[in-house]
Amino acid sequence: MSRKLLILVLAFSAVLLFSSVAMAAPRVDPDGMTIDAGLQVNWASAGVVGDLNMPIGKVGLRVIAELGYMWLGYWGYGSGMDLGLTGTVMYPVLQEKEFELGVYGGLRVGYDHDFYMGLAVGLAVEAPINSQWTVMGELMYAPGIYIDETGVYPAWNHGGYGIYGIYELNADYTLNFGVRSIGLLPGFTVG
Repeated sequence: MSRKLLILVLAFSAVLLFSSVAMAAPRVDPDGMTIDAGLQVNWASAGVVGDLNMPIGKVGLRVIAELGYMWLGYWGYGSGMDLGLTGTVMYPVLQEKEFELGVYGGLRVGYDHDFYMGLAVGLAVEAPINSQWTVMGELMYAPGIYIDETGVYPAWNHGGYGIYGIYELNADYTLNFGVRSIGLLPGFTVG
């Protein structure tokens, strides 16, 4: 089996399992299906991110897709593409009127100089300010493995952090902006 075919099969399998490299505004307890799309940029890279949140019974399904390009190498790597797919299940832990807290877990697959796969666990916070403004944040840890032509070896943390402001334009559209990590580096996102 070719390397590209193996990557596609593993990525597709992860999505099918609902526990499938990116971050966008998490929904602790989504009312319905929500899709966030945005641009992100920092001094070393830029990319696009999409984040699907939807309820499944008492939990939420979250699927995140990211595509980026790193033009300045850091930590010994050169420039190149970064793409990933994460699938997690979000479990609301605390649901108060002014504050919601959720924990999530699942799988991640992607390519960042080498193919990688691993786990994704994290915390998400959602705090409505008024009827139009909401603040959201998250912290993700994602240990895993790299796979290349020489073998398999441990991957560094592909997780990250983010804080977002969500402004509701109308019943169907919102404006999202904030600070989120691209890798471990801080960056800005808008969508």
